[in-house]
Amino acid sequence: MARHRWLVAAFVPLMPVAAVAPATAAGPPGVPIVERITAVAGTTKGGVNVTVLFGRPETSPWAPVTEVQVNVGGVLCTVKPPAWKPVAGAAGPMATGTAVGVPAGRTVKVTVRGKNLYGYGQWSKAVRFKTQAGSTWKRPSG
Repeated sequence: MARHRWLVAAFVPLMPVAAVAPATAAGPPGVPIVERITAVAGTTKGGVNVTVLFGRPETSPWAPVTEVQVNVGGVLCTVKPPAWKPVAGAAGPMATGTAVGVPAGRTVKVTVRGKNLYGYGQWSKAVRFKTQAGSTWKRPSG
């Protein structure tokens, strides 16, 4: 009885490296950008609620942003997970966080940072904001 040996080969076309989209390096998220800040009268005496609209920080597709911290003059708000939505006139998806009970009538620094499985990224550039009901700040265009 004759034995047959078969060689099975599969041909897989190779994709040139240039055709593959580059991935963001593994690490914490990039720096988010604060787009808009608004203050409304709060429910606590002498306090306001400050809502911050911010852009999604860059991150690796394998390590999405899982939370964002908003710091309004030392009052922290954690947005977990952020609800990224398109906003008219914005360059990319945005989310909001509201710090509740911020002392009214002060000028404070507002910053934002993202977190993924590698940890927290850097805080955004600080924006000086007057915590007064009805106050609004918008990032200058350009």
